[in-house]
Amino acid sequence: MAAFQIELKHLERNPVEKDFRPSAEALKALFDDISDDFRLTNFDGFQAKVRAQMSDSTVHINGEAKAQFEYKCGRCLDAQRFDIDTEIDFVLMSEAVWSSSYAGHEEIELSEADLDVNFYTGDSVDIGELIREAILLQLPAFPRCPSDISDKCDARYNERIGTEALEVLEQNSLDLRMSAFRQLEIAEDGKLRKKGNGKKSD
Repeated sequence: MAAFQIELKHLERNPVEKDFRPSAEALKALFDDISDDFRLTNFDGFQAKVRAQMSDSTVHINGEAKAQFEYKCGRCLDAQRFDIDTEIDFVLMSEAVWSSSYAGHEEIELSEADLDVNFYTGDSVDIGELIREAILLQLPAFPRCPSDISDKCDARYNERIGTEALEVLEQNSLDLRMSAFRQLEIAEDGKLRKKGNGKKSD
């Protein structure tokens, strides 16, 4: 994505600092396919400020990224905001250089640091996907209200859902693939038969 591109020729002599503030269209393209639980908002407030430098053919990038997401609490269904301010630290190696260095090696022992390395081809690096990954890793696995308003969350939960409604939901949340079994019952002889039907099934 051109919005997050760094030309390698600019890194040949000195480190380069970049302050990425992509357009709303570019951000939508980058984050639109995430889960329905979270939605990127405040496009003007998105920022990825990085410092890039090159050592031989290896590119080191570090900095910070800021983003704001909106989500619905999975408990009380209230809309909430989640602010992200995270550090980013990437290492990118030339795929061509790496391949030529290890060509002919049947087995290559990788260290833990090697597993954090990404690769690039050509005369530029696009760090859009790496920034996206760093940001998404900060999102909670399950969308809930912040802990400091848990009492309000509980109150809204009871108001909107309540114990009786929850029991009804649980009773009707059987996997659809199992719905056919709801129509069956076990007869006295231990065989299955359809409810309300005297005919037995083997």
